[in-house]
Amino acid sequence: MRRGIGLSGIAGFIVLTLLIGWISGRLGQRLFDDEVLTLAAIETRSYGELIRLYLGGGDVHPPLPFLWFRLLQDLQFPFWLQRGLSLALAASGFTLVLDLVWRRLTDSAACRALAVVLFLGAPLLYGMGASLRWYPLLVLPVALAFWSTLNAGRPTLAAAIGFGVAANISFLAIIAGFAFAVWRYLLTRRFDPRQDGRFLIVAILLALPGLLAFVLSARNVAGQIDANVLTALGMTTLGVIGGYGLGLTQALIAIPFALLCAIGSVGAVLALRRRPVGDLLAISLLIALACLVLTAIGFAKPRSFLFAVPFLLAIVTLGGDSLSWRRGFALATLVASLSVTAPALWLLNASDRPFKRNLHIPDAEVLAAIRQHAPKQTSLIVSSEPSLGWQLRKEGYCVIAASLPTTCPQRTAPIIVTIDDGTFTQRGNFATNVGGIAANYKLVHQMTFGDDEDGPTKTFLSGRLVPKWLVSIAVYSR
Repeated sequence: MRRGIGLSGIAGFIVLTLLIGWISGRLGQRLFDDEVLTLAAIETRSYGELIRLYLGGGDVHPPLPFLWFRLLQDLQFPFWLQRGLSLALAASGFTLVLDLVWRRLTDSAACRALAVVLFLGAPLLYGMGASLRWYPLLVLPVALAFWSTLNAGRPTLAAAIGFGVAANISFLAIIAGFAFAVWRYLLTRRFDPRQDGRFLIVAILLALPGLLAFVLSARNVAGQIDANVLTALGMTTLGVIGGYGLGLTQALIAIPFALLCAIGSVGAVLALRRRPVGDLLAISLLIALACLVLTAIGFAKPRSFLFAVPFLLAIVTLGGDSLSWRRGFALATLVASLSVTAPALWLLNASDRPFKRNLHIPDAEVLAAIRQHAPKQTSLIVSSEPSLGWQLRKEGYCVIAASLPTTCPQRTAPIIVTIDDGTFTQRGNFATNVGGIAANYKLVHQMTFGDDEDGPTKTFLSGRLVPKWLVSIAVYSR
C-alpha cells in the first residue's frame, strides 16, 4: 500500500480548511434555526438535565453534542471560536478519509491532485461544517473508526470508540455501523472471535446511551421523514454538491460535476474487485446506498449527510482512478469541481437565490426596525423565525417563538410585532394562536427584508407559497 498524506499533510489540510472557512465568512455567519435550538436547550439546563432530556426521548438527538456546546459556553468561548472548533473537527475527519484514498491511488499526479481539491474544496464542509450543531461533530468519529480499521486490517479499539461516540452524536451513525457490518461480516466474511468480539463489546457498550435515545425518540425520528421522493432527492443532491451555497436555479452550475461524479461512481463499482482499493470503495458505496435509501423515503436534510461526504468523494476519486483515461477524467473533474466550489463559497455570504433561506436573513436591519417601532417594555414579539426570536429575547423583549421554550407570561401588550419567515402557514397551532392574539389589534406598519428570486419557482415545485422576501415584520397596535 502506498504512503498517505502524513501528519504534515493532515495538519496542513486542517489549517487550510480553517483559513478558507475564515475567508469565506463561516466563522462569523448568522445563527440559523437549528443552531438556536442548540443554544436554547443548553442555556437553561444543567449537564444532568440535558442528559435526562435527550436520553428520555425528549428529542431525536442523543445528548453528547449538547453537552459539548454547553461545555464551550461554560468556558466562555465566543461563537466564532466554537464554529472554528466544529470546522476543525469536521476537517480532521475529511483528512483521515483523504489519507485512506491516497494510500489506494495509483501514482497518477492528476488523480492525487483531484483528491486534494475535492476534499479541501467540498462546499458542504464550509456550508455546514462550522455549525453549532451535531453534524460537524459526527464526521471525525466515523472517519476515525474506518481509518483505524482499514490501516490495521482488523477492528481496533480506536474503531470501537469511534463508532460508540458516533452513536451518541446522531442516530445517523447507524449508517456507518451498517456499512461496517455488511462489509466485514457479509462481503469479506471475516469474523475473529477474539478481535471482533472485543471490538463489538466495546462499541455496543459505548453506543448504549445513543441507542437508548434512539429507541425512546422513535416518534421524533419518524417526524424527520417529511418530504416526497423527488423533493428529497433534489434537495439532497443540490445540498451536498452545492453545500447550501447554490440555490435552486443555480443548480445548472453543478450539472457537469454531477455527471462526472456519476461516471466516477460507475468506475468505482467496476473496480470493487481490486485490493486494497475494494475495502474503502465497498464501505463508501454502502454508505452512499444507505444515504440514498434514507433520502428516497423522504429525509430531505443534506446537512445531516456531512459525515458521508468524504466517502462520496472517495468513490469519485478511486472510481476515476480505475478508468483507462484516468488523467483526462481527473483534469475534467478538477475543472468542474472548482466551477462549483468557487461560486458556492462566494454565494454562502451574499445570495438572492438562497438554498436555505434563513442563512441570509439581514438580522441587523430587521432588529433595527423592530427596536424603532416596538419598545421592549410595552411590546410582545411573536416570531416564526427562531434566531430572531432568540436574539430579541436576549435583549429583554417578551417573545413567543416557534420551536423555542418561552417564559414570557403575557399574551397581550399595547404593541404586538409578528415576524414571519414564510413559514407561519406551515406551523399549524402556532399560526392559529398568533391569529387569535392579534385579533383585536390594528396593523400600523409592515416591512419585508431580503430577497429570494427563486421564490416563485419553489412555490411551483413545492405546491406551497414561498414568498420572494425572506422575512416580514408586522406591527400591530390597540
